[in-house]
Amino acid sequence: MEKRLYRSKKDRILGGVCGGIAEYFEVDPTLVRLLWVLFVLAGGAGVIAYIIAWIIMPPNPKQKGVDEDFSRAAERLGKRMERRKEREEDGKHGLLIGGIIVLGIGLVFLASNYGWFPGWWSWDKMWPVMLILVGVGLLAGWVAKRD
Repeated sequence: MEKRLYRSKKDRILGGVCGGIAEYFEVDPTLVRLLWVLFVLAGGAGVIAYIIAWIIMPPNPKQKGVDEDFSRAAERLGKRMERRKEREEDGKHGLLIGGIIVLGIGLVFLASNYGWFPGWWSWDKMWPVMLILVGVGLLAGWVAKRD
């Protein structure tokens, strides 16, 4: 297999030229960067050589770059924030439903204390029915969230 010179996507500070040269020669990228600084201080040819290498050398297609990792992480974070927002919205609906249920039970107690129900109404007979209806409503909400 032929060895190719690429810019590094993993080990880069500016364009990955020094990291790519270090990977090609299998040396520490810090040494390559120090040599590049010496060329810059020796007359400025290192800057021109770096820019030319940056233009000519293709990025390594087999490596994932740091910017790709950041974009994937940002995408995952965005999805998590969307799911959290959806859960918060679901929680608001739960509070609304719970508030309506508690309000309804309070109204039933108030009405039964003042005798506003017809003679067939008996709290002893109706509270199990109300609990069953609340349970069915909660289970229906749970099933709807799963789908």
